[in-house]
Amino acid sequence: MSSTISLIFGFFVGAVTIPGSQSFHNGAPVYACEYMKPDVRHGGVTGDEGHTTQSQNWAPTYGNGRTPPYYIQIENDALSYTPGQVFQVSVVANQTRGANMFKGLLLMARPVTCASQDTIEVSSVSVGKFSVLSSSVLKTLDCFGRTASAVTHSTPQFKIDETVTWTAPGQSAGNLVFRATVVQERTVYWMDLHSPILRDSSANPPAHCSSVKAKQLFVLSFLGVTLASIIARIP
Repeated sequence: MSSTISLIFGFFVGAVTIPGSQSFHNGAPVYACEYMKPDVRHGGVTGDEGHTTQSQNWAPTYGNGRTPPYYIQIENDALSYTPGQVFQVSVVANQTRGANMFKGLLLMARPVTCASQDTIEVSSVSVGKFSVLSSSVLKTLDCFGRTASAVTHSTPQFKIDETVTWTAPGQSAGNLVFRATVVQERTVYWMDLHSPILRDSSANPPAHCSSVKAKQLFVLSFLGVTLASIIARIP
């Protein structure tokens, strides 16, 4: 099953706990692992946790752009891996685009199911194993029943450049990508931040997937045809 950015699951980052709510200022919960979306409850624009239903990728606010002001950097700009190889992986705030420090993070390595110019789709599993410094503002998370297969924040303090260690699985896991959700503030977050694809030399190149724009045009076209059919049946 591929990960999409439209399903509502996830985690909360904030320094304030609202009575009757569940705040995750000390890290994402395990149920955030699959869809990597901040938590919105009660079906409103925002839930008790304060997150909006849409990420900045889809509904930018406060003068933000759809492109995340953060990037994932792999040690030595690696583009491939071998089983058991160890990398330093960093999530960095792009300071050339303003003061874009972040509070919350959920990062994991996911197998790539398909890729195109404007999208990368991944399978519902995290691979490899992360480790963080004991003094870090980050901590590991056991996603999909796999020990330390993700990294999340351990404090809500602002972060600029955080580095973790990732060890590739002991056997081939196919082409991989590091994917992250980054929370700047409770109502400002970006999803589907990803690194360049890490190629597995024993695997075929990723399949090509339909672009986001093509999917949007298909949906609009379908809705247009449906609406036209309804109108044509009105007496």
